[in-house]
Amino acid sequence: MPFEVVFTAGYGLLLIAGAIGLHRLGRRDPSAWSSRMLAGYRAQHPEPTPAGPPDAFPHHDSGRLHSAVGTVACLAALLLTVAQLVRHHRPGEAVLLAGCAVAAAVVLRPLLRAARSRPAAGRVRASRAVPPER
Repeated sequence: MPFEVVFTAGYGLLLIAGAIGLHRLGRRDPSAWSSRMLAGYRAQHPEPTPAGPPDAFPHHDSGRLHSAVGTVACLAALLLTVAQLVRHHRPGEAVLLAGCAVAAAVVLRPLLRAARSRPAAGRVRASRAVPPER
């Protein structure tokens, strides 16, 4: 089996693992109160301090950003493996590259769903907009 095929499959799997890690990182709570750096402060003051709205900048869209970057990495893995699959047709090479491409497609579906399903915070629909007071 050529080194090029093995390298591409390994690199594709590395990109897929990075995409999964980014998606999981985007699901974490970005508030400062859940930070480990404030553990000593939380021990002295058990009640959380009043914070701004949960959709405050820069945390309101961090999950979508992580999912979008993970989607790009997963698309790159899919593109690389499919391009190598077009070039290499031997049965062992095809099985390895097709397996990597299927793994990328399986991971890509929930990433796309997560990137599309979360509405952007802070946007107001036109039907709910409050007219300015006079």
